[in-house]
Amino acid sequence: MSVLDGVLSPLAQRLLHLITGTANDPTHWPAASRLSVGLVGVGFGAPIATVGARYAIDKHTRRRLVEPARELVEFLLEENRRHAYRRLPVLVAAGLAGMDADVRAALAEGCGPIAVSEMDVLLSWDVELRALFHEAERFPEPVPSLPEWLGGLPGYPDFARTALEAARARVAAIHAGEIPYKAEKAFDDGEKRALGRAVRLALHRDEPWLPELLDELVRGIAVAPTQAKTLPSQALLFEIARAAEECPTPEAISALRTARRITRHGGVPMQLDRKFKRMEPALAERLEVAFRIPDGRVRQAIGEHRRPLHPHRPLPGGTGRPAHLQDPPGVGEHPDGAQRRLPVHRLRPRPAPRAVPALRGGRPVGAHPQQGVPAGERHRHHRSLHHPPAPDSGSGGGRKALRVR
Repeated sequence: MSVLDGVLSPLAQRLLHLITGTANDPTHWPAASRLSVGLVGVGFGAPIATVGARYAIDKHTRRRLVEPARELVEFLLEENRRHAYRRLPVLVAAGLAGMDADVRAALAEGCGPIAVSEMDVLLSWDVELRALFHEAERFPEPVPSLPEWLGGLPGYPDFARTALEAARARVAAIHAGEIPYKAEKAFDDGEKRALGRAVRLALHRDEPWLPELLDELVRGIAVAPTQAKTLPSQALLFEIARAAEECPTPEAISALRTARRITRHGGVPMQLDRKFKRMEPALAERLEVAFRIPDGRVRQAIGEHRRPLHPHRPLPGGTGRPAHLQDPPGVGEHPDGAQRRLPVHRLRPRPAPRAVPALRGGRPVGAHPQQGVPAGERHRHHRSLHHPPAPDSGSGGGRKALRVR
């Protein structure tokens, strides 16, 4: 006897188990969802050649599932069950029940704007895509093909960029004082998961707009706008780090190393160090991006400006200063500009040290004392080094024997 007996009808219970993954039906992801596989026999559709078409929900099955799906939606929208089941199962059930508008209005009240934007994208899909999306989120281990699959879903790549830009703007507003700062409250749980998926997709596709955006976002969530040791969102920082473990790029690792350096939280560097040990071997597997080293510039903040310094830029014509010491407009007038110029010798790579012979018995530094001595003379030479001859006893300088009377 199930605990849901008397609460849900048998077919509604079956839907709940299929949607939440507690049923024992096999998975054919991404060709078919557990929901479609588990509903075989409810309708009268004939098997077709392909897996996806074989388990497609036909019109007769949909008609039979409307009432159980409505029952399930009402069950999942109860206040004490929303946190336990989250929002994806009810979105799948809403597609079967034809209650998309009602479910969106109910869920939008407790979700952040980024989570609501992702929900709008999901509601534009059919039930099968929603079920596959929810099934992919439940995988216990990351699936290598998941970011590529997300990139093929209608509207999701555009959502990924929009969501990350919204996250950057919100963090900037927190640091500007436009949004009150609350530790670990910059994003809610649904937004953190949505942003994690967006970062994974952008890293997998190696989007050209991502490095600058990710650098600003990671810097903003790594340190509080006050002198507090807390973070605007430690959970999002680690979610981005986990995404970089799966799809690393040199720029993402560089941004996370900057976050490790500037954060005031004592435990964050230790956690990031563990992740760096997994990111770097994973980066070596992505040959298409592994050799794209960041530009290596030294950037220096002068007031509101950031001055790039580069040791290998050619000298400009008609000026006496090297190009890497030229200031952008506005820096020369700043009072800190003159005192904060980086010396040239700190920018140019130093040559490797060369071995210099030492004047120590004509031998190079570190040479063995018997180097250059013939083999037959080494024993005598060794004794002469360590046991110098005693003075001549006839000269009066020898030791005298002591008699004990």
